[in-house]
Amino acid sequence: MKLKNRNSDNAYLYTDQNDKPYTGIAYLCQGELYTTTDLLPHGEIVEKWELKCGIGQNSEQVSICHYIPDEYYLTIAERTHSQYHRKKAIIRHKTMGNAWIFAEFDKKEQLDFFAKTLGFEYEKIGESCSEIVGVCETFRLNRKINDHKYFWKMEELPEGTRPIKALCNGSIVDCYFVNDGETIDIFRPNPNAKDIYHPLSVEEHIQHRTVYGSY
Repeated sequence: MKLKNRNSDNAYLYTDQNDKPYTGIAYLCQGELYTTTDLLPHGEIVEKWELKCGIGQNSEQVSICHYIPDEYYLTIAERTHSQYHRKKAIIRHKTMGNAWIFAEFDKKEQLDFFAKTLGFEYEKIGESCSEIVGVCETFRLNRKINDHKYFWKMEELPEGTRPIKALCNGSIVDCYFVNDGETIDIFRPNPNAKDIYHPLSVEEHIQHRTVYGSY
């Protein structure tokens, strides 16, 4: 994909290698544009852009690429791959590229249960296709996510928090969340706070991940 020109801090105008406009999601990494995360340098920080067809300076059809500020985004792949998309559905933190996964699910039903539990919806904003994972759809979440630092005591939690079994320091323990209609705040216990950090057994851990996914 070739960069034609930049007309502002928030838009790129370009065409793909066949000079046809592209609609979907692109990733800007090290000055290069990618239409699939399969080709991204592993673990590199990237910016995510939404592409729409438009008209360029010379009246030619181009893709207009707008920066997407959402920190968390969801991708659902047709096929899984151990390196590029290891689960069916993955929620990532955008500013960390492929390096940090917030949640991942073997089945869409697990994702939908997680979304219903936390109280968010997701909207498709594009898709890409590769030989490795097939069609990969990208979605934005309708809630911001604030994954807080560890808490030491239950008294530190704000009113209205609800419990949820989730990962913390590699183990599944009682974590907490609250959804105010705009932001989902997540609180995880400090592993050194023995009064509140109680991991599931290995058998329970495996069973929980099998049923609900990993987050």
